[in-house]
Amino acid sequence: MILYKLADAYEVELLKPIFTENALSYDINTLKQFIKEPTCQLYIALDDDRVIGYAYAYLQLHPDGKIMQHIYNLFVAKSHRRQGIASEFLSFILEDAYQIGCHESWMSADPLNGAVRRLMSKFKHEPLEQRIFRFNYRDRS
Repeated sequence: MILYKLADAYEVELLKPIFTENALSYDINTLKQFIKEPTCQLYIALDDDRVIGYAYAYLQLHPDGKIMQHIYNLFVAKSHRRQGIASEFLSFILEDAYQIGCHESWMSADPLNGAVRRLMSKFKHEPLEQRIFRFNYRDRS
């Protein structure tokens, strides 16, 4: 049985293999700091003691007092795909957001990705056409 939960300091140490599979940099100290932040959420899917999925999210308080959750990078290991895990995982994340008082959740994902389209077809959602502008400070002189 797969267990879905927010990661704790011990479980952060189990993330290296799945971060590597998804080509994300892994720094244990950064991740431990991330989970200490009250507006940061690191969700994991565990199969026994192996992390087979993760997603991270941010909580944002709006001036009207409503809280919004923004989900980034929901990822399931290749060895565990096409088993309904992403659907269960997203359901868990959305329910957790609701339980802590979020007004809504947004999820960043590539709409051209077939797996994303299949996943989103299982959920009542409102696709948004938005313009996002990224400011990258790494290239700044």
